[in-house]
Amino acid sequence: MIADVRADPLTAGRAAAFERHGVRASLGVPLLRDGAWVGVLILAHGEPRDWRDDLDIVRTATERIWLAYEHARLLRDLRDREERLSFSLDAAAAGSWDWDIPSGAVVWSLQNYALYERAPAAGPLAYADWELCLHPDDRAHTNAAIQAVVDGRAPEFRSEFRVLRADGSLRWLLGLGRVERASDGTARRMSGINIDITARKHAEANLYERESLFRALATVSPVGIFRTDADGNCIYVNERWSQISGLSLDEALGMGWANGVFPEDRAAVFTGWVEASRAQRPFVAEYRFFSKGSGTVTWVLGQAVAETNAAGQVTGYVGTLTDITERKQTEEALRENRAFLRRITSIAPTILYIYDLREARNVWINDSMFATLGYTPADVAAMGPDLLGQLLHHADVERYVAHLEHLRQLLPDQMAEFEYRMRHKDGSWRWLASREMVYMRDDTGPVTQIIGAAYDVTERRQAEYERAQLLEREQQARRAAQDAVDIRDAFLSIAAHELKNPLTTLLGNAQLLRRRADRAGTYAERDVRIFSSIAEQATRMNQLIAALLDSSRLETGQLHIVPAPLDLVALVQRVLDELVSTLEQHHLSWQAPAQQIVISGDELRLTQVLQNLLGNAIKYSPQGGTITVQAGQDAATGWVAIRDQGLGIPAEAIPQLFRRFFRAENVTQQRISGIGVGLYVVHEIVTLHGGRVEVESQEGRGSTFTVRLPLAQADAAARFSP
Repeated sequence: MIADVRADPLTAGRAAAFERHGVRASLGVPLLRDGAWVGVLILAHGEPRDWRDDLDIVRTATERIWLAYEHARLLRDLRDREERLSFSLDAAAAGSWDWDIPSGAVVWSLQNYALYERAPAAGPLAYADWELCLHPDDRAHTNAAIQAVVDGRAPEFRSEFRVLRADGSLRWLLGLGRVERASDGTARRMSGINIDITARKHAEANLYERESLFRALATVSPVGIFRTDADGNCIYVNERWSQISGLSLDEALGMGWANGVFPEDRAAVFTGWVEASRAQRPFVAEYRFFSKGSGTVTWVLGQAVAETNAAGQVTGYVGTLTDITERKQTEEALRENRAFLRRITSIAPTILYIYDLREARNVWINDSMFATLGYTPADVAAMGPDLLGQLLHHADVERYVAHLEHLRQLLPDQMAEFEYRMRHKDGSWRWLASREMVYMRDDTGPVTQIIGAAYDVTERRQAEYERAQLLEREQQARRAAQDAVDIRDAFLSIAAHELKNPLTTLLGNAQLLRRRADRAGTYAERDVRIFSSIAEQATRMNQLIAALLDSSRLETGQLHIVPAPLDLVALVQRVLDELVSTLEQHHLSWQAPAQQIVISGDELRLTQVLQNLLGNAIKYSPQGGTITVQAGQDAATGWVAIRDQGLGIPAEAIPQLFRRFFRAENVTQQRISGIGVGLYVVHEIVTLHGGRVEVESQEGRGSTFTVRLPLAQADAAARFSP
C-alpha cells in the first residue's frame, strides 16, 4: 500500500517512472488459491491517497472480481478438456462409454460407435447385447474383469478382447474403466474407454512370428548370435554364443558380456564399438574370450550391425560371434614356422639342403655345411658341381649310388636315411647322417628334387665303435665269470657228495661209541664229552653239506618238491617237539589255532625250512631269550611266524638277505659261524611252493621271519586226513 510514490521509501527513487503512467498512489491485493499465492490485483490512483478508508470496498470488489475470474477459468478449462479428450480419443482410436449400473443405461461417445461400426442413431448396446458381440474366447475373462471391479476386488477394469463387427471382421480393443460408488459402497456408475489395439496385436503377432523364426535359426546356427540395446547392453544370446564365450545368458545380460572378454582386449573392443556406432558402420573385431571356469581362451570374430526404427534412430544392435581359435592357432603356427625356418636355416648346426637328382647337385644349402666340414664358400665354389664326387669317401660311393636310386622311388611323406663319410678340410673323415624326403616332382611324376638334413655323427660313430669294443670285452668277462661260477658249483656239488659218505661213516661211528660208553660206563666223563662233541660237529658238518647240496640243486634247477595236503599246525608241532629237548638258554612260546591249517606242500622240504629258521633264531640270539612261534591263516594263505630277541638285522642288509652266501656284517663281528646259504635255501623252497618269506627286524631288538604258503584247494583240504 503506497499512499504517495514520491514520499514512500520504496518508490521515491522511481517516482518519475510511476508519474509518467499517471500513478501517484497504488494498492496491491494478493490473490490466493488453496492458500497459495497465484497473482495480485493492483489499484492505482492519479493523486496521493490514503487507502485505509477504502479497504472494505477494495476487499469486496476483489472477492467479486476473483469469483468472476475463477468461473471464467473453469469454463475455459472444461472446454479445453473436452476438446483435448475428443482430440485424444480420435488420435488414439478410442471411444468413451458410461454405464449406469442400477438402471443399466449406457452412453457411448461417437468414437465408440465407430469402433463397433454401429450407427449412433441405433443407440449404444445394452450390456447383454454388448456381451454377445464379444469373441466367444474372450467373454469369460472380460466379464470376470468387469465383475471384479464392480465387486470391489479390483481397483480398475482392464481387459483386452475382440469384438465381432457387422462385416464379420474382428477388432481388438483394450477396455479401461473405473467404478463410482455410493456412500454405502455399492457400485453406482462405471465409466471408461475402449482403445483400438488391432494394429498393435497384428504387429505383436508378426513380431512373435519373426522372433520365433529368429530364435529357431539362432538355435541351430553354427555361430553365436547376440542382441543389445542402443547402449550396448546385452538383451539376448543364443546357446552357441554361450558355448563360445563360456558365459550363460544370465551372465551375459547387461554389460556382463564384457566380463568374459580377455582383459587385454576389452579397451580395444569398447573403442571399436564406440567408433563404429558414431560412424554408423558395422562393428567388426577379432578378440578373445576368457572362461574363468575352464581357464580356456577362445579367439572370436565379433560382428554387429545397428537396428533402427522407422525414424532411423538406432534402437539396438544384432550381431554374430564366430569361433576363430583354430584359424588363429593356424596363423600363429604359420608365423612361428616361418620364424623357425628363418632361424633354423641360419643358425642350426645341421646341414640343410635341396638336392636336384637330375643335375646331381645341391641347388640350395645352408651355412652349416661350411662349419661342419671346414670349407669356405669360395672353396665350395671352386669344387664346382662335382662337390660330392670330391668329398665322398670312396668306400661309400657304391652305397651312395644305390641311395640315390632309392630316393627316386620315394613315396610322398616317406623318409630315407643314409650315413656316409665326407672329407674335412683338415684331411680327416667326418661321418654324416642324412634324412631326406621328396621336395618336388615333375609333371609326369618322377622325383626331381629332395629336401634333406645332415648332421655330424662322427662322435656317435666313434662312441658306438668304442661301446662295441667294451661290450665285447664285458661279454668275454661275463663268460669267464660264468665259467668260474659253473666250476665252483660243480666243485661244491662234487665236494659235498664226496664228503657226505665218509662223514656219514664218521657220524655213525661217533654215535656208536657214545652209546657203548653210556652202556659200559667205563669211559671217563671227558671221553664221553669228546664223543658227543665229535657227533655234534659231524652232525653240523652234515647239515652244512646238505645245505650246499640243496643250494647247488636250486641253482641248477634240480631241486623239486612233491606237494600234498599237509596240516601246517601239526608240522610245526613236530619240529618243535624235536627241538625243545636240545634247548638250554632259550624258551619256546608256541601259539596256534585249535583247528587244522591245511596247505599243499612238501613235508620234508618245509620241515627243512622250519628247522633252518628256528636254528637261525637260536644261533643269532646267543644271549638266550624267548623264541615265539605263531601259526595262523588268512583268506588265501597259511602262515608261520618265528620271532627271536637276538641280534637283529641291519636295515641295509635286509634287501640282500636271501642272496646265496650273503651274511650281514653284524654277525661277522659277533664271530657267529655260517656260510650264508640257509636263508637262500629257505627262500627258494618257499618260492617253489608259491609262497613268500617276509622279514621284520630291528638291529639289537630281534627279528621276525614269516613264511606264507598257499592253502590247499577246498576239495583237497576236505579229503585230508593226518
